[in-house]
Amino acid sequence: MDSIRVLRIIARLNVGGPAIHTTLLCDEMASLGYESVLVVGSLDAGEADMSDLGAGRRFRLERIPELVRPISPWKDLKAFFRILALFLRERPHIVHTHTAKAGALGRAATVVYRLLNRLRPHPGPRPLLVHTFHGHVLEGYFGRVRGAFFLSIERILALFTDRLLVVSPEIGADLQRLGVGPAAKIRVVPLGLDLAPYLKCEPLSQALAQEPLRVGLVGRMVPIKQHEVFLRAAAHCLKCLTPMTIEFTLVGDGLLRQELETLAFELGIGQSVRWLGWRRDLPEIYATLDIVALSSDNEGTPVSLIEALASARPVVSTDVGGVRSLLGELGAVSPGAGHWAEGAHGFLVGKGDWKALGEALAYLLQDRGKARSMGLQGREYVRHAYSKERLARDMHTSYQELKRGV
Repeated sequence: MDSIRVLRIIARLNVGGPAIHTTLLCDEMASLGYESVLVVGSLDAGEADMSDLGAGRRFRLERIPELVRPISPWKDLKAFFRILALFLRERPHIVHTHTAKAGALGRAATVVYRLLNRLRPHPGPRPLLVHTFHGHVLEGYFGRVRGAFFLSIERILALFTDRLLVVSPEIGADLQRLGVGPAAKIRVVPLGLDLAPYLKCEPLSQALAQEPLRVGLVGRMVPIKQHEVFLRAAAHCLKCLTPMTIEFTLVGDGLLRQELETLAFELGIGQSVRWLGWRRDLPEIYATLDIVALSSDNEGTPVSLIEALASARPVVSTDVGGVRSLLGELGAVSPGAGHWAEGAHGFLVGKGDWKALGEALAYLLQDRGKARSMGLQGREYVRHAYSKERLARDMHTSYQELKRGV
């Protein structure tokens, strides 16, 4: 059987879920008969590079330096024509775009390529067009005018897109509500990760842990991740648990690091925070933690929480993106403890609610049995639901449905 040629386009391979998702997907699908080319652009200033994820994999990496995240008319135009030239050379059966900028340029180029292809003496296959939303910033992120503009673009692009994939049901519901696409065009394909290193972590002990207790957060230090909320929650947690000793570990870096370090000392917790920068030994780091937190204002499905659960660590997170799907069935909001709700694998708080986040962390740090149970249940859930093998199977099924016109 001839290989199915897939051109997969992503704006940049910076640290984060989309980079891991796309590289694993290209590699895993090689065994299912897909020949993948991964097209990537340039990093933003201060971002950590994950291009080495492509080393030794079963796909080819193509770089388009002009493909950048910020709007840049001249670079965007050059990137558009370079993508179009790549289509004319590769004649893909499937074009699959990821993230907003790559999705806009890649899908626009596909529409033009389809027209040009029909005019060729010996046309290649008409490529199926797929786009994955790893999250979205279509409301509450830009001002009203810019937000309406970007939403209009997404609605137009969706008309030419054969399938809109989302990494969580919550994102799919948002797209329908915002009029981006009908339910018939949307499919949920959750993230898939190489979880084997995390599944080897020892679970939390049943006995009361020796101090210091440790809470961690993994993520880029950019405004949308709301590290300020986490630091304020950490200060509140310490007040709730005085005189217990607690360390707060921040893994990651970014333009806001110096500002956040200053805030930590202003809050009186400078000596309680460890700043580890970018690290690749995450399984070993998760093994030292008691809880993993997330304080973001916007997410798709956070990779750090999937990794934490695979490491048998419970999580406490703001209510964003696909976090509800990760936490299991949520109970009622706990009385007398701020606005937080208990799930099978951790606790959920409102966006920006540092007080509730701090109280949820304090509550879980004091209940070792619950923390261990949540971590173990979370591990069993993500072991199957977020594996790289399941991701490849789901994507293969989605592609085959499109070929059959389902």
